[in-house]
Amino acid sequence: MLLGIVLLLQLFNLQIINGSTYRETSNNRLSRESTLYAARGSVYDRNGNILATTQMTFSLEMYKTKIENDILNETILQVINTLESNGDSYIDTFPIKINPFEFDFSSEERKNTWLEKYGFEKTESPEEIFYKFKDKYDIQKEDIGDIRKIITVRYRISSEGYGVAKSLTISNNISRTSALIFDEQNEKYPGIDVVTNSIRSYPYGKLASHLLGYVGSISSSQYEENKNSGYTMNDLYGQDGVEFVFENYLKGKNGVKQIDMSVDGETVDEIITEDAVSGSSVVLTIDAGLQSVAEKSLETAVTNPKAFIKNGGNPTAGAIVAMNAKTGEVLAMASYPSYDQGSWVGGKIDADTWNSYNTNTGRPLINRAIAGTYAPGSTFKMVTAVTALQTGNVTTKEKVNDTGVYPRRT
Repeated sequence: MLLGIVLLLQLFNLQIINGSTYRETSNNRLSRESTLYAARGSVYDRNGNILATTQMTFSLEMYKTKIENDILNETILQVINTLESNGDSYIDTFPIKINPFEFDFSSEERKNTWLEKYGFEKTESPEEIFYKFKDKYDIQKEDIGDIRKIITVRYRISSEGYGVAKSLTISNNISRTSALIFDEQNEKYPGIDVVTNSIRSYPYGKLASHLLGYVGSISSSQYEENKNSGYTMNDLYGQDGVEFVFENYLKGKNGVKQIDMSVDGETVDEIITEDAVSGSSVVLTIDAGLQSVAEKSLETAVTNPKAFIKNGGNPTAGAIVAMNAKTGEVLAMASYPSYDQGSWVGGKIDADTWNSYNTNTGRPLINRAIAGTYAPGSTFKMVTAVTALQTGNVTTKEKVNDTGVYPRRT
């Protein structure tokens, strides 16, 4: 009975006496979950050299908070100024340049589509539209550079959206200096959060690019196929080569972090509710040194054929494979022309680089060692010889006098 009375008194204290205080505290606190991205497993050659690994990077994200419009604009300006002071850039998709005012579109068609979407007349100048955006977002600054910085982020907020649980990425791959400033001075930047990410890194550059493949943003079909395995639409996925074949091993398991914020955007508490688990490593039979020699020799043979081809010729592509004849292990596999798998770091490749790969007549994205189609040549003699032995048409004791000429039989 005494215990029951104590519990009742405590409930009365929590719900009646201090109920309004706790209710106000609860109403003034926002909670959201953030993904802790797992590091992707590394890829090694036979000697332990790292061919592919992950590097930790920081990105800057913004969440919606209950702050006034003028505070939001001031916060955006302070954030961008801090980034620029440390040599960091920010995502800029606003299609109007200043000094001088001009549209920034790749084609007239794109410009007209954009003008129509936002309800502007084709006769309106870039300057007129620029100041309409200034009025729309109620920006009080007078400096034209400051105005554009604020518009850039507000424009993305309007077009892409953000909320308490859905963030807007302000900048990718920011410096450690910027990350520390935003973390340590969190109260000055309401709604701003530093997120630790891992990006793919290739210490040897584009060495063995066809073998390793690359990692890109998960496609809709890949997501549908793997969503029950813990993948999300924001994940990266191996798109070719070893990155694709060993995706299930290289992919780690993401963790979850709960973040509590006050209504004005200040982080008050962070709790890791589920730890991230790194992916497994993969060891290849490839020898990085031999692979480098093979690629350089192949490039020389194609770009300077006279050094290798006595009777001339004008090759545009080629492939080399070096194997251990006793075990069948592939020690080197090169295809020319090649590509830079680092072009996809971050999940997406820029349009110009993608177009350059696709319009290249040498078709650099194809691994000619395993995907090229060629006449088999003399290598096919082994197939016919084995078939003749199996069918009994010849024996191992028969001798053939090969004069280099196959006479026509009548």
